[in-house]
Amino acid sequence: MKKLLSILAVFGVSAVGTTSVVACYKTESKNLSIVNTNAAPATVETATRNQVTNADVKTSLEANGIKAVPGVVKTAKAADFQFDVYQDNEGTSLTTINLQGGNVEVYVQITPAKDKTVVIGKTGYIKVTLPKIKVDISSVVINQQIVEIKAADPKQVTKDELNAVNTYATLASAVLEAIKNKAPNAGASDFEITNNCDAGNYSEQKDVKVTVKAEDESPNISGEFKVNAKVKAILAPANAG
Repeated sequence: MKKLLSILAVFGVSAVGTTSVVACYKTESKNLSIVNTNAAPATVETATRNQVTNADVKTSLEANGIKAVPGVVKTAKAADFQFDVYQDNEGTSLTTINLQGGNVEVYVQITPAKDKTVVIGKTGYIKVTLPKIKVDISSVVINQQIVEIKAADPKQVTKDELNAVNTYATLASAVLEAIKNKAPNAGASDFEITNNCDAGNYSEQKDVKVTVKAEDESPNISGEFKVNAKVKAILAPANAG
């Protein structure tokens, strides 16, 4: 009997020890202190790029960035935690930032939502780099353009010959001027011009659509807009000699 009790006692201690370890693991696994990274948003929506408010930043993080907690604490939902944004890793309050000139670093601290226990503790101050806000050019409007290109046969203009529409000086100049009126830092390398011209007869003017699209790598602009153009081909001069 004593031997049996001794055996049971051994198992009893083991069981209690295991329970204690599991409980500790569960507590640590939902502690926000284990969250140490947070994704940055692709962009920050705001009315004023040089005075982005704390509320603007928080909205952008809610929509694009706050995925860190559910990624680590699997059972956590958005309603289980809250966060604030600061200027630095010492908790200095943030009012506005300027995202017109370049990227800006801010710091996020995540804590449990009021009366929620799915997560506990709090994170440190997590650095998040907010991207410079590009100017959306989709609202740019340009008057109809008259484009005249050269072709070996104006009645049988090829697609290659029609590529000259994209670099036509008057059109390119009008596009650049209109974009710079909206985004002064933009240059010709920030966008590309394409057209929907089909090969064929351009001996008389044809209505075409020209698309102006911001380059994906542009640090200054985003979006695209259309330009109406009338394209006509004239006979290219014969090569001398």
